[in-house]
Amino acid sequence: MRQERTETAQNVAELLRAAGFTADKNLGKRDKALMEALSRAASLLIEPDMRRRVQHAEIAARIAPIVAAGGPVVLLQPIVDLDSGDRIGAEALSRFPRQWGLPPDRCFADAHMIGEGHRLELLALRRAADHLAHVRGYVAMNVSPSTLLIPECTDLLSRLPTDRVVLELSEHDPVDDYDQLRAVLAPLRAAGMRLAIDDVGAGSAGRATPLPGRSRDTSAVSRSTSARRSESGGVTMTGGSSRRKRCWGLVVLAPVVGATVGALDVIRALFASDRKPFFTSYARMSDSPGARHWLVEAATLTRRAERTMLALAAALDADAIITDEQGSRMQQDRADAAADCRAALERMLDLPGASGFRPANALRRFWLDVSVASRHPGLNPYLAIEDYGRALTTPAE
Repeated sequence: MRQERTETAQNVAELLRAAGFTADKNLGKRDKALMEALSRAASLLIEPDMRRRVQHAEIAARIAPIVAAGGPVVLLQPIVDLDSGDRIGAEALSRFPRQWGLPPDRCFADAHMIGEGHRLELLALRRAADHLAHVRGYVAMNVSPSTLLIPECTDLLSRLPTDRVVLELSEHDPVDDYDQLRAVLAPLRAAGMRLAIDDVGAGSAGRATPLPGRSRDTSAVSRSTSARRSESGGVTMTGGSSRRKRCWGLVVLAPVVGATVGALDVIRALFASDRKPFFTSYARMSDSPGARHWLVEAATLTRRAERTMLALAAALDADAIITDEQGSRMQQDRADAAADCRAALERMLDLPGASGFRPANALRRFWLDVSVASRHPGLNPYLAIEDYGRALTTPAE
């Protein structure tokens, strides 16, 4: 830090010399010391602005190619009804280049810092809306409250099939004017658009007045809070009991299974294409018995994980008393289902080979999501084994 300030002070001195200021050889040591102190003081004032300009320039250089390309890549994560097992919709997720090493919310925040946030969010919304023509059910789209308030956003949303759109607002973003937000949402919700609150209770909005419409629409689950399905089919916050703990674990498992099902869709599309297996004489992937065998194994693991998840949901819906041993066994089942998902992704990635890890390949995104999320403590295999083993060896009271 001291070296940086010294360099900044030197830069200030060079600027002064360039402006025509020169050193007076008649100045004494005290005068020189005073001038050096003033130079350091000036550097403290100038340095933050210089850093901010450098930071903004770096962000602009990253964001510009994304904006020029029409916005970030938008993938879909399936949303499954735990009772029927049917896919009822999907959540649109923006993805930025992996080499940035930044999560999507940080990328959008950086864009807002340089005044490009609204534009980037609108591009992401348009790309999410493009998926409506190709999927069944609804598509959940994320938008910040500030972007929702600009006319370009409401105009875009009003032109969509509103009954197939769930608008997700994050409580991490502050809401300055709830009356204005209600006024913007009112015509959209009257036309059938639903509202979801992402990270309920975790952000700025949750510390103020509740966002409009929360009681009638759906609420997404906070990353740090347990949840259960509500009577309306949404998700509400809970806490404390063993049953609620099991529900929380199931909510952690569901996105992992959904991502695995999404990856299986990508692989099945690969088999339907003219993609040729590498280093073989087969004209198509579907012509290879070995590739078909790997596909069957991946599909079997995926469906087994899905059946396990649905069986756990049915057990929780039965309203029976869950003993400690039963709860531990359910935790073990969740961990087994997560392991099946990881194993399924490994089989799938063998089929396209190393090309499956290209940043633009959707399979890589699913693999990364499953690999990370399945290590959650609620799905961790060694923790499940430890808990189940303790329950099996503890005498019943």
